Amino acid sequence: LTPWAFPSGHVLRATVVFPDGTPAAVTDAASQRVVAALQGVDRRLAPAPDQSLLRVLHRTVGRGGEGGFGEAPATGSQIANVDVELVDAADRSVGSYELTNLWRQEVGSIPGVDSLTFETEMFGPAGTPIEFKLLASAAQVAELEAAVEKCKQQLAKYPGVFDIEDDSRPGKWEYRIRVKQQAQSLGVSGGVGLSVGD
Repeated sequence: LTPWAFPSGHVLRATVVFPDGTPAAVTDAASQRVVAALQGVDRRLAPAPDQSLLRVLHRTVGRGGEGGFGEAPATGSQIANVDVELVDAADRSVGSYELTNLWRQEVGSIPGVDSLTFETEMFGPAGTPIEFKLLASAAQVAELEAAVEKCKQQLAKYPGVFDIEDDSRPGKWEYRIRVKQQAQSLGVSGGVGLSVGD
């Protein structure tokens, strides 16, 4: 039995996602760190000092990659992408899969992120390699979140399993403000909510 060797792709992507409401400056700094890590790997692996493995490098803050089938891309100050086009496979000694792993190692962990994932073009079966769902009633959200974290910790113990993420994204806190009748008589209007929001 001969294992199937997938051809090396030439497009890579790293996606950084922080909790909702994270300032763009924090996300921007994290994406710059991701870029610097890739450039460091490129300098080590390039065939000559004046050559690069990177043909195009594009960094975006505030907009995620294209969504799945029929899904809109994620947006918000908490998300950033680094998209890379590599030189042709014939012009480099390292495959896209290996390069992605080196990039991941170079970045390391970024404090405060919800998820940090690295992708390369896949020529094999479509979809996520490992995917499953945990379900619970609305009254058991805390238990569900704890179970999700335990699953992620357990998966991380297996060699070759990486970029572990979940799709649980807690929303922002919402405050509802009602102006009391006494305050209205003093000239305070419902527009106070706009001032609080600012």
